Amino acid sequence: MVGWRAVTPDYFPALSIPIIRGRGFRQEDCLPTENTIILNETLARELFPDVNPIGQQLRLFRMQGPWRNVVGIAADVKNNGLAVNADPEFYLPWKNDPVESLSTAHVIVRTGANPRTMAARMRTETVALDPTLPVTIETMSRRVGKLAQRPRFTAVLLSLFAGIGVLLAGIGIYGVVAFLVAQQTREIGIRIALGATPQKILKMVLSNMARWTVAGAMLGLLGAWLCSRLLESLLFEVKPHDPFLLSLALLFLIVAVIVAAWIPARRAMRVDPMVALRYE
Repeated sequence: MVGWRAVTPDYFPALSIPIIRGRGFRQEDCLPTENTIILNETLARELFPDVNPIGQQLRLFRMQGPWRNVVGIAADVKNNGLAVNADPEFYLPWKNDPVESLSTAHVIVRTGANPRTMAARMRTETVALDPTLPVTIETMSRRVGKLAQRPRFTAVLLSLFAGIGVLLAGIGIYGVVAFLVAQQTREIGIRIALGATPQKILKMVLSNMARWTVAGAMLGLLGAWLCSRLLESLLFEVKPHDPFLLSLALLFLIVAVIVAAWIPARRAMRVDPMVALRYE
């Protein structure tokens, strides 16, 4: 299935759709004697994978109608949602002929004025032309927002779960480090009695914690690498194995580890040797 649209020459600039090869429509393309067509990237790759599509000819609608010259390639547009691949699509210059006439039409207005003011003016002009014509007006941000509702909800939900995971990891690391420090109270007391400085005690505690953290981080990265394919359908413009995002997640984990381990490590620096030697 290939979608198509009959558009005026200002359609692509109004929606900021770039023409990546060739040119857009011109006013002369709307003349009855001109037969031009613009393809999107997906359709151009399928029809002309090994040749330059500009200048090629197509015949549409089950071999009815004239041959049309390809004059441009437009960038893909995600009409069915942000997470869905773009469908093959082509554009024709809008003309008043039976093949390209439509029962409904869309008017796109790009303006810097207030949207509500512009909507009121558009309704007034439409009523002046035909009072019985039904008109629905909405901003592009609202229309795109409808397509983004589900991906946005999924992103917020996954971010919430990720935040809870980091919080639980930090609490767990704090508990483990605090327990290890408590188990080493006698050793710490002996080291301090023999002349160990608080800085060396802090270094000892943090180095022990760092070894376990590095081992856990490596296992976590391996698990994320293997499981990222399961989340590929929920990602938008993000690669499953994006090294930047994996590094960013690892950085957040390391920050959580440092914050969680700092309190028990600081407590270990203030251990009284006499109390530690009597500790059971």
